[in-house]
Amino acid sequence: MIAKLVVHSPKDRTSALTLLHKKLEEYQVVGPSTNIEFLKSLSSHPAFIAGEVETGFIEKHNEQLFPPLSDRPPEETLINATICSALQEIKARQRRASAGQANNPWDTLHGWRLGGQKISRQYEFNMVPADSLSPMSPPCSVNLGFSGVGNSSRTVDFDINLAPLESEGNESSHQVKTYLDTASNSDNTITSIVNGKRDVVVHVAQGDHSGAFSKRHHVFSGDTVTSLGIPWPRWIKDSKGEESDMGLAGNAVQAVMPSKVIKVMVAPGDKVKAGDGLIVLEAMKTEVVLRASKDGTVSDVKAQVGDMVKQGETLVVLSPEE
Repeated sequence: MIAKLVVHSPKDRTSALTLLHKKLEEYQVVGPSTNIEFLKSLSSHPAFIAGEVETGFIEKHNEQLFPPLSDRPPEETLINATICSALQEIKARQRRASAGQANNPWDTLHGWRLGGQKISRQYEFNMVPADSLSPMSPPCSVNLGFSGVGNSSRTVDFDINLAPLESEGNESSHQVKTYLDTASNSDNTITSIVNGKRDVVVHVAQGDHSGAFSKRHHVFSGDTVTSLGIPWPRWIKDSKGEESDMGLAGNAVQAVMPSKVIKVMVAPGDKVKAGDGLIVLEAMKTEVVLRASKDGTVSDVKAQVGDMVKQGETLVVLSPEE
């Protein structure tokens, strides 16, 4: 247990649960898996608010308490993750410039090009559930055009085009203005205006054990959090193969932390759909469900109930559908 939340209301149960849900929305936790989203669903469920609670409550209302995961990030989340990634690069260049590298052409911010062409950059993201290392969606491509620094050094303008890489989706264009948060003096907080809509975003980039290319982006906006992964570069996949010991592809389902296997839900030969539970781990009194990242067939199960596994250890291998 990493935290305990206790709320009190002098009025009634409903007002206490309203306050509980409001406070749960204020949590922003990155790193360990938590049950915050479940508690938010539970505290706002009509039957729970009415006090209709019994031992079979979770099983009875399972679909409402554990809604299916979206297979594609919201457009606003993709835009904000891209902006935050770009701003991190800009800040890194600013730090290098302040360290005496101001004349380095790679560290300039104005984005000027001969003939007026804007500097541009392509980013790719996958949707990644909080309790898994495997992506839940095909990569989404975001093309970012750097329009320039605004009147303030803490204002940056972007032009963004969104297009899915592996489907027939239509490209969409957005004009974005961003402001770094000066009130909190935080480099992780921005205010973005996407097509006239203002949003305050907290962004945390988290690396993991797999290496420099493996980074997760957590985007907090309002009462929601979305976790995104960066797909491995194609040249690494080609050089290492689809099922290398680095777990580069989504075919290998790996332990997200040192933990104990408490349930194996599949066997070799089983057909699974993206999002299906495969194996359940327990660590520090917290259960984590590892899920399939794509439709396919279970080709190997390398763990059994009772096993103690290391972070990054391959537990299940999938053969994707052709």
